[in-house]
Amino acid sequence: MPNKPKHEVIQCQFFQWKLTQRAVNGVFYADARFAADDRGRHSLATRDRAEALSNLAQLDRVVAKERGLIRGDVNVEQPRRLAIHEGRRLFEEHVARSPIIGGTKNSTQNRYRTVL
Repeated sequence: MPNKPKHEVIQCQFFQWKLTQRAVNGVFYADARFAADDRGRHSLATRDRAEALSNLAQLDRVVAKERGLIRGDVNVEQPRRLAIHEGRRLFEEHVARSPIIGGTKNSTQNRYRTVL
């Protein structure tokens, strides 16, 4: 029976990366030396996994830009975050559509309003 892998493989927008954490200091690293195009091993400069994944997504875009997959003048940012009242307004507009195109009945909309 094969051993369990000591790393997690993460598929980002452009490349696949091995996410490893150093046993000595707990810092996360992104490793792509296994790939045919050898993108190297990069420190993600954090001990927090959520922050490491965010840094990995940014590293993925930087490497893609270096490799010519995206243009340098194109801004490939994360989607902007909505304020809660703006998200609620968009949701209520979405459910208020005609039932023919996927909207809900008035009773359902009233129930959603109560819950929200």
